Amino acid sequence: MKEVVFEVVIGVIIIGLLVVVINLFRGNLEIIGSTADKADKMDKVQAQTMGVDTNKSSVKGSDVVSAIRYYADKPEVKIYVDNVDFSGKTNLSGIDYESVYTADYRFEVDKKYLEEIHYWHSLVSSPN
Repeated sequence: MKEVVFEVVIGVIIIGLLVVVINLFRGNLEIIGSTADKADKMDKVQAQTMGVDTNKSSVKGSDVVSAIRYYADKPEVKIYVDNVDFSGKTNLSGIDYESVYTADYRFEVDKKYLEEIHYWHSLVSSPN
């Protein structure tokens, strides 16, 4: 009789431990899933502004040309150089690669997606 009670107690302990381990594993999966979801959202945000460095307020003409070429197939982003719309254009002969331009970036209301880039000729001698 002692052996049966001993086996039942051990069985209950093992089942209890299995339930605890399963719940811990489920909690860890939720944490990993949440972290992966946030990392994915950050990747999407970075991908939207990857064509330009939005921390710079002054850029060279070559950076302007790179941005125009990068966003050429993305009509949701408008690019203006000295108030001329260069969105989707391929003839960039009017942009001097060595000139310095002042840059202004406009984002959507939620600040996740780049909407417009404005470049103006600058009097500054070198970009920051």
